[in-house]
Amino acid sequence: MLLGKLSLKSLLTIVLALFVSGNALAQSQNEMVKLNQLGFYPESHKLAITPTYSASAFYIKDAKTGNLVYTGTLQNGGSYSLSGETVKIADFSEFTTQGTYILGIDGGGESFPFDIKNNVLDELQDGLIKALFFNRASTPLLEENAGIWNRTAGHPDNNVVVHASAAGEGRP
Repeated sequence: MLLGKLSLKSLLTIVLALFVSGNALAQSQNEMVKLNQLGFYPESHKLAITPTYSASAFYIKDAKTGNLVYTGTLQNGGSYSLSGETVKIADFSEFTTQGTYILGIDGGGESFPFDIKNNVLDELQDGLIKALFFNRASTPLLEENAGIWNRTAGHPDNNVVVHASAAGEGRP
């Protein structure tokens, strides 16, 4: 076992190094454009946030071809005290063409790829329903619905003890 071969001092050094590096990365400002990575509906309001740069413009490019498909002007967004950043806003709500894109700031960073499409949240909805289904406890998950994750009910309500303060004639 690896942990058995490490001294306590070595283990604490590794844990401290991971904590400090992770903490530094989590709290450092970066040039990444922040936006809804799940995507946007074509006709929805679409915003991205970026740390302030000297730039005043942003662009959207096709993620597959790299072709520029839209440009816009950054708006001042003010100071965000939780991150310590002064931010600008890219509003691209009028851009409705469906596809996969990357939003960039002139002289700054770029976003992760994101989609603009109808039914953009369907995958999230399907995942949520699946999570709710598999987290049920008081009912069995049948093989025909749950496949290899089928199981009996976690704690069926067939042996209920009613507290004396809630008991009565119809509920012993």
